[in-house]
Amino acid sequence: MITIEPGFVIRGRTEEGHDVHLWSFMYQQRGPEIIVDGDVSQSLFIATKYSDEEKLSMHDSPYVNKGQNIEDYAKPGTIKIAEGGPETTWTHTDRKYICTPPNWRVEGEHAGVHADINYKEISKGFFHLGAFENLKKEGGVAGYVMHGTAEGTITVKGKAYKFKGYGVHERIIQSGVVPDRTHYMGGRGLNWMHGWSEDFSWYCFKGDVGEKNFTGVINIKGESFPVQGANGGIEETLYWLDPKSKLQIPYRWKVWMETEKGRLESTVYGYARGYYTWIRKHGTMVVNQYQADAESKFTLKDGTVIESKQMNMIEHMRTMYRQPE
Repeated sequence: MITIEPGFVIRGRTEEGHDVHLWSFMYQQRGPEIIVDGDVSQSLFIATKYSDEEKLSMHDSPYVNKGQNIEDYAKPGTIKIAEGGPETTWTHTDRKYICTPPNWRVEGEHAGVHADINYKEISKGFFHLGAFENLKKEGGVAGYVMHGTAEGTITVKGKAYKFKGYGVHERIIQSGVVPDRTHYMGGRGLNWMHGWSEDFSWYCFKGDVGEKNFTGVINIKGESFPVQGANGGIEETLYWLDPKSKLQIPYRWKVWMETEKGRLESTVYGYARGYYTWIRKHGTMVVNQYQADAESKFTLKDGTVIESKQMNMIEHMRTMYRQPE
C-alpha cells in the first residue's frame, strides 16, 4: 500500500470579524487499508462571526465538506503532479497547490469552495513521523508539519471572505504495512492541534491509546523546540452533545509543553465544528474539525512570561466502530 498526502489547513479572520477555517487536502490512496483505491480531494470550510462571549460555547454552525465519502473518490491518476525547476504543482480537477518553498499557493474551486490563498513558511518542517529518505518500502510512515502565514480570499456561495491568518502545511507518505488506525484512534480518540499568533506557534498530537504517545513542537523567536512523551500533555475539560451526530465531543482543552526554552500553557476553546467519517479496513472513524481560539502563555526559563491570544484548529479523530475479529 502507499498513501501520499499534501495539504493545508488555513485559519484566518476577516476585517469584518468573520473567522474562517479551510481544510484542503489531496490524497493518493492505494492498498488494502483504503478498501477502494482512489485519488481524493477534500475541502472542509467553516465561516462564523461570534462575539468573544459566544465563543465560550459550541455552536451547531453550518459547514461545507466533500471528499471523504467513497463516492467522492476519483480514479487513480486523477491527481496530476508537474515538476519543473523550483516549482511543483499538484492538481485535482480545478484545485491546485503550487509549491515554490518557502511560498505556496492554494488555487481553484472544489466542492463550491473557491480558493485564492498565499501561504508563506514561518517555521521549518517538523518531521514528527520521520524523514522521507528513511521510509522503508515494507512498511512505515514519514512526514512533517510546517507552520506559515496565510492570506487571500475564500469564496463560498457568492460570498467572498478576504482574510489574514495562519496555517499548517502537511506532507505525509505511508508505505507498505502501516498501523491499524481503528486501534490507535480508539478509546477517547486522538487530538491533532495547532495554535498561532505573532508571538509563537505550536503543534501537538496525542491519542488516548498507548503510553508516551505525545509529540509536539513550539516555534518561538525563530527557533523550534520538539516535545515528546511525558514532556507534554492534552486534557479534555468540557464536552458537547452534537445535535446533528448525537455524539459527545470535546470542545475545551488544556495543553502544556515543557522545553529547554520554557513552558507553554494553553486553554483552547472550540466554538464551531465540521465532521465526517473515514471508512477504513476494520472499521469507521468519525473526524471532527474545530474552529477555535486560545489563551496561551509561554514562560521562559528566566521567568519572563509571554501571554498571547491565538487562533487555533483542532482535529479530533475517534474510532466509532471496529469490526470484531
